[in-house]
Amino acid sequence: MSEPRRPGRQLPRSLQRAARALGCGAALLAGLLVLGAPSAQGATAPTVTVEITAIAPQVTRPGDTLAVTATITNISAAPIAQAATSLSVYRFAFENRAALDGWEMRTDSAVGTILTTDQATDPLLPGQARSVTLSVPADSIGLLSSPDGWGPRGIAVSVATGGVRVGVARSFMIWLPAAPAVSTRLSIVVPLTESPDAVAPFDPSSRLSAVLTATEQHRNIAWAVDPAIVSRALTDPAPASDWLARFRAALPNRDIYALPYADADVAALAHADRLDLYLDAAQTGQNQLESALGDATIARLAWPASTAPDLSTIDLAARSAPVVVLLGSNDLAPIEPLAYTPTGRAQITTQSATVGLVLSDAVLTDELTNPGSRTQATAVQRVLAETAMINRERPTTARHVLAALPRDWTPVPATTSAQLAALDAAPWIDTTPLATLIGTPPVALRRNALPVSGSAPGELSAADAARIGQTVADLNAFGSVPADRAAALGSLPDDLLDLTSVGWRSHPDQRSKAIDTALARSKALLGAITVTKSSAVNLIASSGEIPLSLQNGLDQTAHVLVRLKPSNPRLVADSTIAVDIPAGATASVKIPVQAVANGDVAVDVQVLTPSGSLLTTGDPFVVRVRADWENRATLVIAFLLAIGVVVGVVRTVRRGRRETRLSIDEARLETEESPGVAEEMALLEHRDGEPTAGGESPPRDAEPGDTEPAGGVDG
Repeated sequence: MSEPRRPGRQLPRSLQRAARALGCGAALLAGLLVLGAPSAQGATAPTVTVEITAIAPQVTRPGDTLAVTATITNISAAPIAQAATSLSVYRFAFENRAALDGWEMRTDSAVGTILTTDQATDPLLPGQARSVTLSVPADSIGLLSSPDGWGPRGIAVSVATGGVRVGVARSFMIWLPAAPAVSTRLSIVVPLTESPDAVAPFDPSSRLSAVLTATEQHRNIAWAVDPAIVSRALTDPAPASDWLARFRAALPNRDIYALPYADADVAALAHADRLDLYLDAAQTGQNQLESALGDATIARLAWPASTAPDLSTIDLAARSAPVVVLLGSNDLAPIEPLAYTPTGRAQITTQSATVGLVLSDAVLTDELTNPGSRTQATAVQRVLAETAMINRERPTTARHVLAALPRDWTPVPATTSAQLAALDAAPWIDTTPLATLIGTPPVALRRNALPVSGSAPGELSAADAARIGQTVADLNAFGSVPADRAAALGSLPDDLLDLTSVGWRSHPDQRSKAIDTALARSKALLGAITVTKSSAVNLIASSGEIPLSLQNGLDQTAHVLVRLKPSNPRLVADSTIAVDIPAGATASVKIPVQAVANGDVAVDVQVLTPSGSLLTTGDPFVVRVRADWENRATLVIAFLLAIGVVVGVVRTVRRGRRETRLSIDEARLETEESPGVAEEMALLEHRDGEPTAGGESPPRDAEPGDTEPAGGVDG
């Protein structure tokens, strides 16, 4: 299958206008031809410049007087005598929107029907400027007075001398004999974003200040806000405080939408497959903006920056749950050319969902964004003419169009304010909040398919996106370690999201340096908790505790979990111990372990966040497991104790016998020395000396064993 045609590539403004000019209708061409081909003199470079500085009224009705003021400047080296300044009108209605460019960009001398001329009598000297006002009753112009005759008409102010036209300026009058039957709704959304490397973004002369000045008084204009802008304004000194005060004062009754924090580049993150980063940026942005604006509920808006977005980008954007995804009308053009401008609402099916879209009108957006060389007056008339033509395409059908101004829009506040005020007053336009368009059902049109994937110059690379994403995840996990997360992390999480900004596309070299700096800061913070190197440990029991020391490099208390990871099942360490480490100090912890078998086991130390994420590791150390040494020592000690008991008993028995004999001898000696006892002792000895059954008396003090065997010796 062939690759789908990609309709959304943007041409330079001059080429866009030239292309639209080629689409002018035959009626315009024929009307101009009847006025005569340009003369040879008209083809030469003009000798005067003509600028239309005022057109009143902006919308001309029957009975009005059309007054056009122009400034004529002699840019030649010679005076111009009797310069004649004329006001002319092209009385035919334009066929389509492209015909407006056809009229405005004409370079020949055909100007339509001359209505009035101011003939100067004084010469216009070199470098001299002169203001001329030309007036004509509207009823004398000869325009149709029927309701369907309304719409823009071309006008021109031309200068001629000696019958030769030497300068011309073109613009439009809006003829409105009767109000149109149906108004066209118009929504406008303006991004409040800025490049991350912008210097003094809130200075009174800055682009952001110009955007605020141009739009703050127009409450129907929606603001798509990068929350990083508001966060920066909250922390920066004046003039940020002045800008912020004006911003807040302009919020009531206005649609506000949160872009992802730092206006994250959804296309780059989609191509890098970093949904996590985009979701983080979207959630962070919404939270910060709601908090800054008083906890109001603010919807998310996804706005890819690519001029030719792809399906992967839209799919990723939709997964952040925005109200819609904003694209340009050229990004998703209808397959069949349309003779009218459809409502800027569509939907598309991606890999994961059916996504609602709002589509900005490319031409109308361009007219508001870049008035070019137009004066304020002609810029106003041009945007009025554009919207009038949109309404006239289908005058009885209500439609809703959108203008989405670009991120780098630098308005001329006075011109933009005048354009917006004119649109607010135009009877055929109903300026409406963006929320109304978002609530409109999608228009069923067959549109060109988008490519599946692609890339734009300057996008964040997949490798850098991966580095940023991993560091953001590590910091989010680390946030539960310090007692005060906000103080410890500071601006690092937001600084990392800043690196995904669309604004870096035009500064890839600066972005690379900023990435290296932010990652180095993150690495230093994540390495604040360290494990003191451990030496080999001997475990000679079936269980025990292994001591560790942790160092806290933070300036506040750190809460961590510590566990051991043995490399071998000989050693089991199932416990995870919580440790509070004082600021800038060292804390000791003992980890319980159990020995299963003997051997040397390498052990890793893991330090975890309170939520269980790995924070850091210590140097591995060896545990020498000798679990049977305890049993062997017990047996040896028991054996020695048994021997000691036996020896003690034997010694005690022998000592007892000796002490008993000594006691009897001592008692006899004591008795013999006592009065009255001698007689009793003699009596006892007499009794002891009586003959025994054998007829012999044993010797005194003889031991029983000393007696002779029975039967004795013969006499």
